[in-house]
Amino acid sequence: MHTRLRQSVRKTPPLIVSGIMLLLLLQVLSGCLPPTLPRVVKIGLVAPFEGAERERGYDTIYAARLAIREINAAGGAGGWQLELIAYDDRADPEFARTAAQNLATDADVIAVIGHFHPDSTIAAQAIYNESELPLLAFDTEGQTYPLPETLPGTSAWIEAYRASGPHTPAPDVYALPTYEAVMSLAEAIIAAAAHGGQPTRVTIAAALPTVERLGFLGHIRWQTEETAFIFHMQE
Repeated sequence: MHTRLRQSVRKTPPLIVSGIMLLLLLQVLSGCLPPTLPRVVKIGLVAPFEGAERERGYDTIYAARLAIREINAAGGAGGWQLELIAYDDRADPEFARTAAQNLATDADVIAVIGHFHPDSTIAAQAIYNESELPLLAFDTEGQTYPLPETLPGTSAWIEAYRASGPHTPAPDVYALPTYEAVMSLAEAIIAAAAHGGQPTRVTIAAALPTVERLGFLGHIRWQTEETAFIFHMQE
């Protein structure tokens, strides 16, 4: 007599099989999705890149690019990546007003650094104030700034500055103030973002007076004078 052994086979319910297949499909699809785009805010830079004052302008843009590259490489400012938008005002009031208007109409621009000439700065101030766009300005007549090479501990910074391009000249007097302006804005963005949401022009203007940096130029603060949206570097 032969005894036949029967093996009991349990069938998996169709609903569970469907769930497993769905999970596998989602895993495959998630691997095909593009990476999440970084959050970006824009910073404007207005300086003379043509004309008699063009060396001043190039001094500023190399420094701004260096600062933004360092900030973004470290993960951004409060998780926000910075993008530089530069305009040439040729140290001319009319060009300055046009540049200011272009930046004011770009809602992603949260602050501007410029204009590095008293006439062009004055010409653009009303536009920045009307659009509530913070301008970080410099006293180009009553205050002087040192050459970076005359300050202790700047050799590595100067090397990084000159490495930004194949023919980048040595940094002049407006390089470090511009660099510190970008770094100050990064700290203001962090402070604004800490309260939740995207940094805005108004929150940056509110945060800037609380920013105090200790850098190559010493203690730096940003203070308002005639308007809440025009800031001047105070050492």
